[in-house]
Amino acid sequence: MIDTKLKELENAFHTADKTLTDRSARAAEWERINTLCFTEVETLANHFRKLLLLIPSTPNRRNELANTSFQRLIDASQKLLDWFGIDVFKGITVDEQAFLTLTLQRRHITVHNGGVVDEDYLRKSGDTSARLHQKIQIRSREIRRLIPIVRTACTNFLSDFASLS
Repeated sequence: MIDTKLKELENAFHTADKTLTDRSARAAEWERINTLCFTEVETLANHFRKLLLLIPSTPNRRNELANTSFQRLIDASQKLLDWFGIDVFKGITVDEQAFLTLTLQRRHITVHNGGVVDEDYLRKSGDTSARLHQKIQIRSREIRRLIPIVRTACTNFLSDFASLS
């Protein structure tokens, strides 16, 4: 199902990239696709979290897993690797991981702050080009790069989860 959702987003991206000429409409579409990419990742992760919580574990680990935020993807993926051997970032470079953090923070700032940069965004995103109170823009090249990385991370999650016995 996640692959179908990502293909839909990829098709929406390609269609918009070819047909939308208005700068504002393009920017809105890139924000929408960026947001939906991470919505799909979070939905998948939350589904599998419920299943992982069925595996016997200590109360502390169970509580930690229950409270793990998949909006902090790097931290969450390290926990999945340490606890279950699920390597979400297998084949994803450190640079690509940083890019995921950046685009996830861009999703956060567009959804919760109208795209206007705040100190939290500057601290968490690693975005050295952004300035406080500036409105960020998500570019088509970022979406073009994002979708395959998200697909790889989701595929890794699914295949490693399936290998649990």
